[in-house]
Amino acid sequence: MFEDIVDKVFANQLYLTIAAILAGVMLFSLMKKLFKLLLIAVLLVILGAAYISYTSDDPVGATKDLLEKGKETIDDLQDRKDDLKDMLDQVQ
Repeated sequence: MFEDIVDKVFANQLYLTIAAILAGVMLFSLMKKLFKLLLIAVLLVILGAAYISYTSDDPVGATKDLLEKGKETIDDLQDRKDDLKDMLDQVQ
């Protein structure tokens, strides 16, 4: 069934032209959406950096402190996971 449709599209020049135009429009639409998404992501990064720079005397230090807090949280969660795993092993 699918092969029949493909054969008809490639056999008729008009169908092939319409399919190419539709594919081009879909590709263009996808590229526009990806560009908008990229633009929004870059804008958010710039706004975040501007906010940190504006609200903090030492933006590099503030960023390092934030990363350190994140690492401590991850380490704490891993310790809790290990403790829970040990408790489950003792129960079994």
